[in-house]
Amino acid sequence: MDADQWDARYAATDLVWSVTPNQFVAAEVADLAPGSAVDLAAGEGRNAIWLASRGWDVVAVDYSSVGLAKGRRLAEDQQLPGSVSWVCADATTWESAPVHDLVVIAYLQLPADERRAAVRRGFAALRPGGTLLVVAHDTTNLAEGTGGPQDPRCS
Repeated sequence: MDADQWDARYAATDLVWSVTPNQFVAAEVADLAPGSAVDLAAGEGRNAIWLASRGWDVVAVDYSSVGLAKGRRLAEDQQLPGSVSWVCADATTWESAPVHDLVVIAYLQLPADERRAAVRRGFAALRPGGTLLVVAHDTTNLAEGTGGPQDPRCS
C-alpha cells in the first residue's frame, strides 16, 4: 500500500492498531535504559508513545500523515516523561545520522528490496552499540497465521 492508501485506512476508523505497544517490542525493550529511539514505519505511534512513556526520546517516522496525526493526538493526552517527534517520511528513504540508541521496525510490510532498504536506513541511524529490533511476519503466516500481509512479496 502507498501513503495515500494508508492515509485512507487510518482515516476510515478510530484506530487501526491498539494503543498498547506491540507485545514483542515491549518484551524486548523493557529492560533497556532509555535514550534516543526511532520508530520506523510508526503508523499511529503506539510503540513510539509507549517508549516515550518509559522516558525515551523518540522520532516516529511514517509516510502516512493521517497515522502520524492520530499518534500526535494520542500522545498529547498523556504526561510523557520522554518525547515524540513526528516525521512524515518514507521508511525506505528517510535518513538520520548514527545517533540513536534504539531503532524499532515492527511489521513493515513491503516487498523484500524495499524492506531491506528500510532496515538498512534504520541500522544506519544507530550509534555504535545501539539496538535494532525488527518484528515481522514469517512467510508461514500466509497459510497458517492470522493477519499480516496477504501478498507473498511482502512477507
